[in-house]
Amino acid sequence: MDEVLELIATIEGWDLSRFHLLVTSRQLPNIEETLTDLVTSKVCLQDSSMNENITIYITEKLEHDKVLAKW
Repeated sequence: MDEVLELIATIEGWDLSRFHLLVTSRQLPNIEETLTDLVTSKVCLQDSSMNENITIYITEKLEHDKVLAKW
């Protein structure tokens, strides 16, 4: 995990104006501490209503998307 956090910090240092990076993780103190200075926007998905919405979305995709239906 430390290697991934170091890589993210390295990428941030590249100063690429058109480069955007989406990072997802569990809410662990060392991850949040490392990413605090790098984050421009944060969305917390650890919410029971959000989990329910995600479940509904994934279920719908798996049932109706021909490519994903095999899963």
